Amino acid sequence: MNLGQRLVENPILTARDVRPSLPSLEVVSVFNASAARVGDEIILLLRVAERPRTDVRPGLDAMTLDFDQPHPILHPLPARHREQELVGMCLLDSRQSPPKIVVAYIPADLPGLDLRDPRTIRYRNNTGYLRMANEGYIDFLAQISHLRVARSSDGVHFTVDDEPAIAPLTEMEEYGVEDPRATLIDGVWHVTYVSVSRWGITTSLATTTDFRSFERRGVIFLPDHKDVVLFPEAIGGKYVALTRPM
Repeated sequence: MNLGQRLVENPILTARDVRPSLPSLEVVSVFNASAARVGDEIILLLRVAERPRTDVRPGLDAMTLDFDQPHPILHPLPARHREQELVGMCLLDSRQSPPKIVVAYIPADLPGLDLRDPRTIRYRNNTGYLRMANEGYIDFLAQISHLRVARSSDGVHFTVDDEPAIAPLTEMEEYGVEDPRATLIDGVWHVTYVSVSRWGITTSLATTTDFRSFERRGVIFLPDHKDVVLFPEAIGGKYVALTRPM
């Protein structure tokens, strides 16, 4: 059975087509888009993954993370570390008002640091506050994601918005927002997406009618669930979702 035909222009979008959300970041991948038709436009809601730029050295105001507290705390990067090999990471600092994406640099030879998985930055502390929680492990993501809208009149040639549509905003999204799924229910697009933090992988909901403004509805599935998609009609008087438990 032939369900579709690959476009000769494939791939349609690459990281080079998307402007970074911050000057200190670079776009490394664009993927896992949801699709919608709104009026005469074809909409893609993209997952955009970014990381700290690898072509610049940390500035005098560079930060690092103190892992020895119950919650990792940002501190100025000591001068003695600036000539070492450093690992850059970014996360949402929800303690600021308003919350802000920040870049931190960690010495690659820090005892307890595990970089074997390129997707994550894992740290294990055998002493202090964290050693009894998750056996002392704490995981960060090597990249942080947000959702960005791309628009097209023909479904082939897309223009990507300059600014994120849905960006990390809360403590439950400190490692980013990922993998949108859009379902039209009674004239309103219901967008489920993955919220990632040290607390786990949750599913959040936002609604929109035009993919220009979004109303955030908050978490609808607690950890650990991801890739949730809603059915477009009620079944037996109830709405139904498919989920991927972790």
